[in-house]
Amino acid sequence: MAALRGDDASGDVNLNWQFIDDGILSGVNACNMPRAAPSRSAPSGAFDFNSTQPNPWHIREEARPDDSYVPEPPREPELQTQKFASCCDPSLFAYLNMRNVSIGFLHEIDQFMESHPEIASCSTGREMIRLMNNLSPLEAYRYFIKGYTRPARYVDGIVVSGDFRLPVGFRPPSLRSRHDPELDDFFEGFDYRWDIIDRIDREVMFACNEISSGKSVPSGLRRLVCYAAWGNPVDAYKWFEYNYQEEYMAHRYLPEHVVLSDIPKPQDYTLPNPRGVDETRTHMYVRFRMARANDEGVDVLEVLLSEYRSALVKKGFRRKQIDEYCERAKGRLDAERESPTGVDIVNLIMDDMPRTSFSRPTAHRARRFHVWTSASGSTRIRGTRNQAASKFVTPQAAELGRAKRNLEQLYTMEEQAFLTAYMRRPEDIFAISSCRQCAERRYVNALIRYMRDSNQMTAAEATDLQRYFTRQKMEGMGPINKTYLLGMYPRELH
Repeated sequence: MAALRGDDASGDVNLNWQFIDDGILSGVNACNMPRAAPSRSAPSGAFDFNSTQPNPWHIREEARPDDSYVPEPPREPELQTQKFASCCDPSLFAYLNMRNVSIGFLHEIDQFMESHPEIASCSTGREMIRLMNNLSPLEAYRYFIKGYTRPARYVDGIVVSGDFRLPVGFRPPSLRSRHDPELDDFFEGFDYRWDIIDRIDREVMFACNEISSGKSVPSGLRRLVCYAAWGNPVDAYKWFEYNYQEEYMAHRYLPEHVVLSDIPKPQDYTLPNPRGVDETRTHMYVRFRMARANDEGVDVLEVLLSEYRSALVKKGFRRKQIDEYCERAKGRLDAERESPTGVDIVNLIMDDMPRTSFSRPTAHRARRFHVWTSASGSTRIRGTRNQAASKFVTPQAAELGRAKRNLEQLYTMEEQAFLTAYMRRPEDIFAISSCRQCAERRYVNALIRYMRDSNQMTAAEATDLQRYFTRQKMEGMGPINKTYLLGMYPRELH
């Protein structure tokens, strides 16, 4: 298991990312050598000095191996991992049923091992595979779960991704008061993080109060409530620590299993260097997370691939398809590292998003139908897109433009106030900062409304964006999000 989290650090610089170059017997007289009689043939097995064969000492020197030759190590036989989905072990199925875990989760584990053959290339991975093969299916499952950083997949109805309601006064069970053997195995050899468990209890209690009062909460927080209230404590901890929290990026972007962290990087593995911030304004949300992760020493390529995988999940792709697309994206990064072309790697990966086989229903787009009669007399109805459909988002665009102009004015006023702080009262500077924070929230809301109505942002992306700009998180925060927010302004409205 990876090291537990420590102090957090964050940054909010939005950058473009790019790969940048850089003889022993030679003194013996031949006349002293004995000569064979011409009429006498050499005995069987003796060397004929009068023949054209090479001298014996030359043969020995040629047969001597080169000093720089290093023999290849013996190849280890390929390891095969046992298949959980086909084991048909009653004790394993009973254990999963007791914890409300879906049987399909076993297929996900098998697919994970199949899609990561590089696990068998490191000593830690080979040791894990050998140990799992020697254990019973139930013990091998629990050993694998110990290093898995994603929650288990539950049966239908336990974890709800959509909106749901709670009765007034609903109090979820506390994680501190519940015992989970998998959580004990997870912390084996490490300090039991009661501080994080208590924080999860506080977050869940706050979310339950908001939901029971009819308010909406982000989708990630709703899933945390489901894991804590109706799931298992270990899954609530994994979801919060490795998928929800944003304060400690080293854990936020851990791989799906900690064994993947032990796979050595190639010798030519290099990280990209940030470039100027004024050349592009696309995928600012991904750049924002990459910049924060870079400030904390996290591999920004892992962040980029993780965001790419999350985008594929939101589009509804299956696990095998996601693994294939992520492998292709990793290959494109390796090719750019070997032969740099100067392309921005964020655009290289995120712009190559495949389209799903099913289309998402287009919202707020009217269709009109034309009835026409062919030469044969048959009547047909043809539907076409309304030419004035783009006028639907005109009010939202106007509102977003007003919010942007107001925010830019407040940014300028706040900068001037800080420059002349010695001439102003602290109350005046505080008032300007409060107005700027309110304008930022209004700008974010207008941006989300425009992007949602124009089908440029999903509901999950809107929720994640709005979560960063709440009144509680922005309290006491300076104008550090200026480049990020203004950079998200749609190009078509410039």
